[in-house]
Amino acid sequence: MGNKQIKQHLETAQKTGILKISLQRLQEFPPQLKAYPNVLKTLDLSENRFERMPDELGKLTLLKHLNLSGNRLVELNEVVGELAKLEVLLLMDNMLTKLPKTLANCTHLKTVNLSNNQLKEFPSMLCGLKQL
Repeated sequence: MGNKQIKQHLETAQKTGILKISLQRLQEFPPQLKAYPNVLKTLDLSENRFERMPDELGKLTLLKHLNLSGNRLVELNEVVGELAKLEVLLLMDNMLTKLPKTLANCTHLKTVNLSNNQLKEFPSMLCGLKQL
């Protein structure tokens, strides 16, 4: 996906609060997203090639739905705990071996999908999330 296409998607996202950039083989977080921290409510970065959750995602404080499934994530960044409004977190089909304790700060989580990862034990911080 070229810069022009990303710009078009961002312009639409400014109006809708929804950004879908999946199946693009991205390895890095599009730098243009840094300009929209208080706009996005839904972000779909599935089926790319991320190995690590970008730090910049922690600045998307209005985010309610985050899809990072089908990437190459080996760890989830602690900034996920800054996404206090997050309700849906889709992380299936990655290579996660553990989750950060800060995920417990996402008290509005209603759905978390961790299927097809490398987790060896159930993430205990999820037990305290009452809306799951």
